[in-house]
Amino acid sequence: MLPPNKFIDINKTYQRLQGKDVITTPKTRKSKRKVPIPDFLCDELREFISTRYMITPDERLFPITKSYLSHEMIRGCKNTGVKNIRIHDIRHSHASLHINQGCDALILADRLGHEKVSTTLNTYSHLFPHKQQKLVNNLGNWQLQQVLHQHQNHQMEIHYLKQPEYLTTAKKYLIQMLPQQML
Repeated sequence: MLPPNKFIDINKTYQRLQGKDVITTPKTRKSKRKVPIPDFLCDELREFISTRYMITPDERLFPITKSYLSHEMIRGCKNTGVKNIRIHDIRHSHASLHINQGCDALILADRLGHEKVSTTLNTYSHLFPHKQQKLVNNLGNWQLQQVLHQHQNHQMEIHYLKQPEYLTTAKKYLIQMLPQQML
């Protein structure tokens, strides 16, 4: 369950075709989603909405076109010397950031509205290699813990065998035969 008003409800798509606004339903079932957002973004959106005069529920919050936004991004990149990227590349940057922060593919697929997690993996698999190394490190740590656990159990058995009340001639002989590093 998401906290109230701390998500963006994606339930429509917007396009501008032949000079007209076209609003439709998202293309897949998973495209329709509620995307959680952090507090700072909630605050920014509330502040922005408060500057809009009498906005109605059927009105677009950001009444700019993709073409205008693209033009402004190109202009901003040119003015700052930053490499030019497409608007859709912001989505890829967002996904890359989440992967780098440890987000798994299933959660990311939900966030991006991918119908299948395979779409996410096919698109971003090159960003997951560090996950392979983490998996290998975890397996190594698990194996080391198993060896330490076995060694501790072995030490307890040796300690038990050394107790005078349990020593028999055979046990004394076996203890003398064990290499010193095992004791």
